[in-house]
Amino acid sequence: GRTYPRARMSVRFLDGDIERAQLARHTWEAALPATLEHLFNGGDYAQSPLRLSESLEASDYNLRARNARWDLLGPVGPTCIGFEAYGTERDGVFASINDDESKRACGLKHAVDCTVIAIGSNGQWGFETSLVEKTGCVVHTFDCTVDERVRVPGKLAHRVQLHRKCIGKLPEIDRRWALHVPSRPNGSPGRWRDRRWVKWELAPDAFASYAEIVALTGLNAPPTLLKMDIEGHEWGVLEQVLGSSTFKPKQIAMEMHFQTQFPGLSWFGRNKSPAEILQMGHALTNAHYMLVSRVDNHACNHCTEVLYAIPSNASQRARLL
Repeated sequence: GRTYPRARMSVRFLDGDIERAQLARHTWEAALPATLEHLFNGGDYAQSPLRLSESLEASDYNLRARNARWDLLGPVGPTCIGFEAYGTERDGVFASINDDESKRACGLKHAVDCTVIAIGSNGQWGFETSLVEKTGCVVHTFDCTVDERVRVPGKLAHRVQLHRKCIGKLPEIDRRWALHVPSRPNGSPGRWRDRRWVKWELAPDAFASYAEIVALTGLNAPPTLLKMDIEGHEWGVLEQVLGSSTFKPKQIAMEMHFQTQFPGLSWFGRNKSPAEILQMGHALTNAHYMLVSRVDNHACNHCTEVLYAIPSNASQRARLL
């Protein structure tokens, strides 16, 4: 079985939960070849068998573009102690981009020296407000796309800092476009159906690496939580995070996308393949992360909300009092 490094803040689980989750993961991995064989060769995913003449031009099937594709991240569990949602949360069909800022995390309410890095804000502060009200965490929010008029609300300013930086690099000049949802006349967030293409006017120094962003926070230890809702850019950030030998977050709460509306991303115009999703799930597991929670977005058939956490050794002995 895998071992897990000690963490400054313990992500705690009930006795035996980690071992059961490890066994479920190993069982799932052992059955994966047969699972993929079924998905690609039979069931409701394939058409009728190819005739011999057609087999000369055979090509790979793809899984349907729906949230079930995220099953390739692997089984979910275990649930941590102190599991809680932060930010606005609604069910049903979302009429506004403001409707769901919610992210889930473990044990933040009683965490000591808690620092959260939040990437992507769209000028909305529901997540930060919830953290300030429910925890003692300090929040560093990063977003290079927000309007210059956007400021941290006064009631949050003592624990929330806005950095006008994005992770990554400036896209090529002919790919600097993004979908923009204009605010309503009263200043409230607009409706997704009113979206339009706008040209990105961003300076090269608006972009930074994950290591540079951590340096801006002044942290000398891994962040307690990395929160991301960045419309497909999370794939590149995860590569940098998993490549960090010093500052891997103890928890990662993010919305994952296998489709993007940002032409600046190299994979714009296609879906992330089943193989890419499978590989990312393996990479996170190999970095000692466990998939604590997954909630599919029913208004977006290529989006899912996930929480990954690294258990501490002490958490394997934790008991619910």
